[in-house]
Order: sequence, then structure tokens, then C-alpha cells
Amino acid sequence: MKAMEATALVEMLARAPEKLNVSICTIVSDVDSNGRAKAQHVTNGGKFPVTIEEPTFLADPSHQKRVFARAIYKLASAPQKTSKVSKGLAGHLKYCYGACVKRNRHFPKEEFSLKVYNVLEHICRNHDNFDSAWCYNLKAKEKNEVYNAPPEHRIKTTDQDTYLQLKAIFDQYASVE
Repeated sequence: MKAMEATALVEMLARAPEKLNVSICTIVSDVDSNGRAKAQHVTNGGKFPVTIEEPTFLADPSHQKRVFARAIYKLASAPQKTSKVSKGLAGHLKYCYGACVKRNRHFPKEEFSLKVYNVLEHICRNHDNFDSAWCYNLKAKEKNEVYNAPPEHRIKTTDQDTYLQLKAIFDQYASVE
């Protein structure tokens, strides 16, 4: 079925300029979509004629959140000697990542990427690049109060292994594409 969908996408994109007098410039799809690979110019390994504009693909935010969460929960399901990511932390990261993508997807690529990396910094108790719009810790500080986050929503600042495991996942999913 995936091959049929990709073939149909290529045919639709190829016919649109002559039949509808439009060129489809941007497509929002799953990151792992087979259609992305096929809807490239023949010179790039795809099935698209070079006479037609190659579309830009953007990630579907809902699908991106699910794929991100799957990678985080895989760490949470690993033996504790392999990963110290708990299911509570995984759930918190899934929520924060989804909220971050939803709130910031309109920003330029570089700024969007920085905002996503801030989620990782947030769980490491680094609030330098945050605004108080969604950080309970900063909201409390503005009111001269103290907010104690649930322990499962943070990692120890000395836990470099966990940070690097999570950073590898963030490296994959911090792009607006």
C-alpha cells in the first residue's frame, strides 16, 4: 500500500501544473513517508521529472510528537543500568515537546530548534532561555514563591549519560522540517 500512495502522490504532483494550473510547493506529511523519497527529482533518486518544481516537505506535528515519544519511551523501558529515564519523565517530555512544537512551529528554523532544545535544558534545571509563559518555576520566581517540580520531571545535573541519551533523541526531532 505504501508504494501505491507514493506513486499516487508523484502522479498528482506531476499533473497539477498542467491540469489545475497550480504548483504544489509545500506538503505536510509523516517524516518517514515513502512519498517524500519518491517526490524528489529523478536526479536526487526520486521519481519526479526535473521539469516540475520539487515540493518542500514539513513534518506533521502530531506524527512528530508520536515518533519522538516512541523514542523517549524506548529509553524508559530499557533496563535501569542502560537508562535512567523513567516513564514519568518520558510522559513529561512528550507533553513538553508537543506543547513546544505547537506554540513555536511558526518561528524560523533556528529559533524553533532552540526552543525545542530548551525542553531538554528545562528538565536539567536550566531555565536561562525560558519565558514564564509555560515554566512553572519561572512563574513562581516572579511571584517570589518556590515551585518544586515532581522529581520524575527532572534529571540530576550530574547524570551526563542520561542527558546524552536524551540529547541524541532531541538532535533528531529539534528540526522544524
